[in-house]
Amino acid sequence: MAQVHGLPHEEICLAPYAMIVPEERQAFQDAALTQIERQEFFQGTAHERLANGELWHFKIITVPVRDPDGNYLGRCGLKCPVQSPIPASLALGEALDQAVTGHHLRAARALLDWSMMDLARASGMSHSTVRRLEEDSEHRGSRSRLQAVAALRRAGIRFIPMDDGTLAVAKG
Repeated sequence: MAQVHGLPHEEICLAPYAMIVPEERQAFQDAALTQIERQEFFQGTAHERLANGELWHFKIITVPVRDPDGNYLGRCGLKCPVQSPIPASLALGEALDQAVTGHHLRAARALLDWSMMDLARASGMSHSTVRRLEEDSEHRGSRSRLQAVAALRRAGIRFIPMDDGTLAVAKG
């Protein structure tokens, strides 16, 4: 990393965010430090200047490392260039929302500690509609499914497409 960025290794150790362009540095550092203090997973992107003057966009991931007893040992990270990111369109977002199935809804409710009735209230639907959604009795494109997903998103749930084609459920 020191060679690629043209900075001394010691400087990077003392100021690990020094490679990030100044206009993005503070926001990235604040977000990263919040997750580091919580000892949680962090993922972000930042533009960094290389030693040859080129500006590259990187994805940076750090995760807590624990011993077998669960004691926090520090962090492990990965930084890789973002290869031609595909802009997310409104159509893509709606298609991802339609990929949410009953087990995703149940997982999201569990993360929020919500009952079916809580989801019904938050989405403006009936309890029976939520039950049908969780049983996958409603079709994928139903307006009810989109309403439920929107309510869960408002409550902090994220549905994240993974590289292997699965859809992860997270609370953000």
